[in-house]
Amino acid sequence: MDAVATPVEGWGWASRVLAGGSATIAKTVLSWPSLYELLPTYSGCCGSSGTESMADYSVFSQLPYATGPNAPDPAKVRAALQNRRDLDTLAQKGWPKHIIGRFKQCGDGAERDRLYMIAGDHNDTRRQVTISNGGLEYDLRRGDGTVLLRSASLNSPNQAWLSFSAHRSILDDDNVQAKLETILLRCQIALADFNSVEPIVSLQRDAGGVVDIPVESASTNIIQEVSGDSLLFSVKASLSVSPPSDEVAAPSATLAAMLDGKKFLSTDLKLTNTTQDGANRIFAYTAKDLKLPHPGLLEISVTFAGNVSVADQAMAF
Repeated sequence: MDAVATPVEGWGWASRVLAGGSATIAKTVLSWPSLYELLPTYSGCCGSSGTESMADYSVFSQLPYATGPNAPDPAKVRAALQNRRDLDTLAQKGWPKHIIGRFKQCGDGAERDRLYMIAGDHNDTRRQVTISNGGLEYDLRRGDGTVLLRSASLNSPNQAWLSFSAHRSILDDDNVQAKLETILLRCQIALADFNSVEPIVSLQRDAGGVVDIPVESASTNIIQEVSGDSLLFSVKASLSVSPPSDEVAAPSATLAAMLDGKKFLSTDLKLTNTTQDGANRIFAYTAKDLKLPHPGLLEISVTFAGNVSVADQAMAF
């Protein structure tokens, strides 16, 4: 529908001023063959009754800019619309089997799809235009502001990955970027990643006994001193678990450090804070003012409760 609207509206007030007015924009865009290839032709899209195809010249000729001194050459319009109908013919033949067929190319025997759909949602998108008294009236549906949700998802919104961004910024959407990464790295993201054993820690109950609890997240990072002795560094670490309702003791956290591939330090981290974030309990640990024997590549690992480890590294100078 943007192709229908652009000769009338341009690209906003500023574009009309900078380009020399609506007539200049209309004359320019109507000379582009691609504009006609973008015109909507799906059932119920267009026309005085809202039912005809815009690829039909008898419908296109009803548009307010199809006649008058700045109107495009009818012969060129008819040729462009024929090209548009040729595209419809190709589309109606359907996707080739090698595009939509499932495939096994990752070496793990798992089947993965070839066809992925990413569609915009929650943005008003023009679906239907009615030509009435020389004006254009639009009906709105969901989409990304330019492409309808059902069009982008091949009429299957439940099978598409949805973005709430507008058309021009959809590829800046963090969710879309993550989905594209998943598609492009589908072989690296193997089934083993999902079938692996969930890490757990064994925590001591205050009331007695031990309970095994799944780890929600764990992290650690190196903090090098920026003043004074440059060979001093600190380590922060955290462990997030979802414990039962009764109280549990904080798990131990042990630091092991290597410099240029050689182990030089092993020490316990001190529990500095315990917080609650919804159902998760977060234990925070710190080791401060640790001294390096010399500059180099510093690698550290922190092990919680003796069986869950995280690591970090930094160049120390």
